[in-house]
Amino acid sequence: LDFTTITEKARHVLKYQNPVHKKKGIIFECVRGRARMVVERARELAMQVAKEREDKFDGDWDDEGLLVHLFSTEYVDTLALFANTARKILSVQPPMVQAEAPCRIFGDLHGQFRDVLLLFHAFGDPAQRDAPSFVFNGDFVDRGAHQLEVLGLLLAYKVLLPEKVWLVRGNHEDRTMNQRYGFKDDCYARLGEFGPKLFDLFHKAFDVLPLACLISSKVLCVHGGIGDGAWRLADILTITRPLQEDQFMDPTKYWINSILWSDPIEDD
Repeated sequence: LDFTTITEKARHVLKYQNPVHKKKGIIFECVRGRARMVVERARELAMQVAKEREDKFDGDWDDEGLLVHLFSTEYVDTLALFANTARKILSVQPPMVQAEAPCRIFGDLHGQFRDVLLLFHAFGDPAQRDAPSFVFNGDFVDRGAHQLEVLGLLLAYKVLLPEKVWLVRGNHEDRTMNQRYGFKDDCYARLGEFGPKLFDLFHKAFDVLPLACLISSKVLCVHGGIGDGAWRLADILTITRPLQEDQFMDPTKYWINSILWSDPIEDD
């Protein structure tokens, strides 16, 4: 028996099932109510986009007032609540989560909200009845034209369906990458004076994301790769979070860096 794995699983299950105070439960249900509203609005948008006669790139899709339409006029508060609530959920789930097949896996969304809506229209969305589990395999932001919309929707799903929607960390859930490839600028430009605060809240959630999802105990889903493979699945469960860049860039933890960064090459 792998007692390390058994112990870690038991510890996380007990922590996640620990009852909350009544007041906290009421607040959580209020946040879930907002998340439910966002999911419904996204579903309506998906139907509208699917009916458009002309396809277009996400960057050419100009839907004015999208943040307000999705998250209400209080979109700053809504995004902050989603980030904070998702962080609390993620922090008590293990560094390697588990899902059962069948499930749907989407990766590298990179702020392309229109594409996300079309994917949900084609394959169903997580909130539909009898929908399978959904795994979003990293790189939610940077580069795209609708980064806040994509991230906000994914966080809403995580709040609403914490045991059905799994957000796995990629190499763009990282402060340095976000400063270089656009997410920080997007937060500052679109959220005004609240941009720095929201950017920090998002990263507090990123820092506790799981690094892997094990599907039906057979398929390992990670954003990057396995590197030299000189580590065990149980090692992932020992990763301490919050996990920031200076920690996984430590040479003694090279295998964690590989999980996030190891792209396939021709010799693989």
